[in-house]
Amino acid sequence: MQVHRLALRLVELVALALGLPQFALHPYFTRPTEALRLLHYGQQKSDPRQGLFGAGAHTDYGFLTILSTDGNPGLEVLVENSSTNTSHWIPVLPRATDLVVNVGDFLHGLSDGRFKSAKHRVVSSGVRQIQVQRIIVGSSTLLRNSRLCSCRLQVERFSVPFFFEPNFETPMKKPYWDGDSKSESGPSFYSYGDHLLRKYTVRRRAAQQCHKPATATVGGVCHHARCIVSITM
Repeated sequence: MQVHRLALRLVELVALALGLPQFALHPYFTRPTEALRLLHYGQQKSDPRQGLFGAGAHTDYGFLTILSTDGNPGLEVLVENSSTNTSHWIPVLPRATDLVVNVGDFLHGLSDGRFKSAKHRVVSSGVRQIQVQRIIVGSSTLLRNSRLCSCRLQVERFSVPFFFEPNFETPMKKPYWDGDSKSESGPSFYSYGDHLLRKYTVRRRAAQQCHKPATATVGGVCHHARCIVSITM
């Protein structure tokens, strides 16, 4: 599969960027955990004030996520400024011909934060403004009588993420329990599989404790910000 070969090539580039031999990280991916998903975001508009999103703020679990989108906006990344202790969300410019690469938790810990696993979310607009050419039918001078019209369309958004993750038993270099690679909480050693299972457990518990009405669920999964700890694979 071409996307698998692309992911391995990115692994090699990461190794070189970290000052390691090109194939130094390959032993982590002899039996990688891989998942290709088709994600659908409906026409329902997100409401950040009510904590309702297409996907709440989260980081990805693994090494890298390679994402293809349909050109509709919605993906946002949290940019943090450590010097001012502030943060803000910026939209990712959607281009249907481009691929977006997200750094995951495992790579963040492996690189001591040199590659940052940034939080991201999906804010669905529900509508899209487009310009269409309206032509007056029956006119002998169609172009002369045509004009641009602005229309608002209800839109759905599709994206296709490829989650590329290390072998289940791969040791994680540092504790990475709550988004801080330098945290002293948790054990001094655990496998990537331990990390993955813990993420699923935390997310499930948060969703079970959700006090929001059932209308806030999409496809049976709660999409409130407090419940979406991290996206499922």
